[in-house]
Amino acid sequence: MTTSDRNLYVHIFDWISTGLSFVGCLFIIIHYFWIPQLRKSLSKYVIYPTFCLLASIIVTIPSYFEIPFIYISHSSALCFIQQSVIQFSIFANFLWSIIISVNLLYLCFRPYKNLKKYEIIYHIFCWGLSILVTIITRIPLLGYEIFSECGPGGIPSTFKFYTDTIVIFLFIIFNILVLLILIKHMIKGNLVDSEKKTTLLFNNEKRITAKKIVWRLLLYPIILCICYIPTIIYTIVQYRQLKDPNLHILSSRNLSLLSSVARGIFHLQGFFNALVYMKSSKLRYQYKKFKLFRFIFWRNEINPNDSSIHEDSNSQNNDYDNDTPNNNNNNNNSTPPNSILNNNSSTPNYKMIKSASYNNFQKNSYQLSSSLTPFPSGI
Repeated sequence: MTTSDRNLYVHIFDWISTGLSFVGCLFIIIHYFWIPQLRKSLSKYVIYPTFCLLASIIVTIPSYFEIPFIYISHSSALCFIQQSVIQFSIFANFLWSIIISVNLLYLCFRPYKNLKKYEIIYHIFCWGLSILVTIITRIPLLGYEIFSECGPGGIPSTFKFYTDTIVIFLFIIFNILVLLILIKHMIKGNLVDSEKKTTLLFNNEKRITAKKIVWRLLLYPIILCICYIPTIIYTIVQYRQLKDPNLHILSSRNLSLLSSVARGIFHLQGFFNALVYMKSSKLRYQYKKFKLFRFIFWRNEINPNDSSIHEDSNSQNNDYDNDTPNNNNNNNNSTPPNSILNNNSSTPNYKMIKSASYNNFQKNSYQLSSSLTPFPSGI
């Protein structure tokens, strides 16, 4: 493989990964504002790192075009703004991953703790600290009139190097420790398997697997950590070569290729986050309300008479057929028993029907309440 072919493949990979990430970010944002239930669960914190990643992608787009890239690389102001936005978005992205991990720990050890009151603190911590770190690390670079930080070159700022590597690496270690803790509790069975709850989407009982919820939320920080590892490698190699000009770990061309590969892998975070976001039960059941999607994706899973795609059965209590529980131990015949019919005709005695229905409702409510497993809802 020639050098030109390798450059072409790397740039194609960079373009494709950035495009997939851009589509993934838009997917998450659109569904976040479309489905109200997604804004009331722990998944709502995913929207903030999504905005951070989208901002990083948008300011990076000019680097894919030759003429704007030449202009940016020779303009101190534009290059400074571009790199400041990228640094801010990456740092804020990791801080929100820490917030997700902390909430998962609360979810496992103190599931009934009200976390909503901490939301303002979360925003002040993530956005405020990201702005502060970005300003502090960029101040030493203001004295450079012309620099090539937008390209494979750069300025050997020690404080910025430690921020981009050591601090981020500590965030990665924390997320990995949370992963190991949760795996340990899953293996020991400390996490409940499931619960019965009334959903806001269909107002009827459905089963939610708690372990799947924890796994889905935990994947967001882990995806970020994995996708950022090549960027850490590139930052270390770049810094070492800038500090010691006699040290040639990689040539300028190979360093540029490493930069493109690291950027492409990091941008894949948006695409993988969208794949995880699709596993949300609130999102999937929203699409199950449409016949076309049920026919294409859930043809063998969804029964047309399934109560999960109809209105609440409580609104149909006046209908005898819908008032009868669908249980193998109960009589599913649509004809009422003779004991609740009038003596002289086949017309049902609705007072006795109402009494019998209420007794069945009490019986099934008791069975349901005895099977409930304590676990926080709204995830």
